[in-house]
Amino acid sequence: MSLPAALEAGLAEIGLSVSSQQRDSFSRLRELLLRAEPGVTGFRSAADVDLKGIVDSVSCLKAIPLIAEQSLIDVGSGAGLPGIPLAIAVPGLQVTLLEASERKGAFLRRLVAALGLAEARVVVARAEEFAWSPARASYDAVTIRAVASLAVAAEYCLPLLKVGGTFVAMKGPAVAAEMEQGTRAAQLLGGGRPEVIELKLPVLGHRRTLVVIAKVGQTPPGYPRRVGLPSKRPLGGGGGG
Repeated sequence: MSLPAALEAGLAEIGLSVSSQQRDSFSRLRELLLRAEPGVTGFRSAADVDLKGIVDSVSCLKAIPLIAEQSLIDVGSGAGLPGIPLAIAVPGLQVTLLEASERKGAFLRRLVAALGLAEARVVVARAEEFAWSPARASYDAVTIRAVASLAVAAEYCLPLLKVGGTFVAMKGPAVAAEMEQGTRAAQLLGGGRPEVIELKLPVLGHRRTLVVIAKVGQTPPGYPRRVGLPSKRPLGGGGGG
């Protein structure tokens, strides 16, 4: 099955060489996202799905070279981005799609079933609560896309990573304003110093930023704090959190 030219070009520009099976899966994902009910994706056109959805998601591979049998959790997965495109791009990747909304969780389950992604699972839970489950400190990688400021995202995500794992926050070009507080928060939570990777979205040329933080030590007891507190009182500010 062929892909639209912009999607094919975007994947190629990122450096992803797709098999016929992956091409079929991306095409099916595209159709499902285009047919999603209002409020699930926010995309307004097929080009948005192709480039701002699928290609933008796969760009995470520029920050972390994921391989089969590694584990990734996509926090606040929403419409399955970037988790589902990454599951297609890296066969054998163990992907958890974490979403607080039951409505979006049901959509994610339909996507996973329709795409036959046997190594992907959907969990409906708040990140602050799931990080206290047996899944704590168990993942090789965690992604988050357009969910929260860097400081808040760090508190949601870093407790889920094993030491040596990698946190990738997908951001726009204005992330500089979040870096100082986000860096302090990450270091409180066992993270290293952030690396910033600046990209241009293929074809469209829109600027994107990936903030990459390695997990260098255990997250201290007490983090993440109770539901709602990370966003209400972000770590790393003048008051300390």
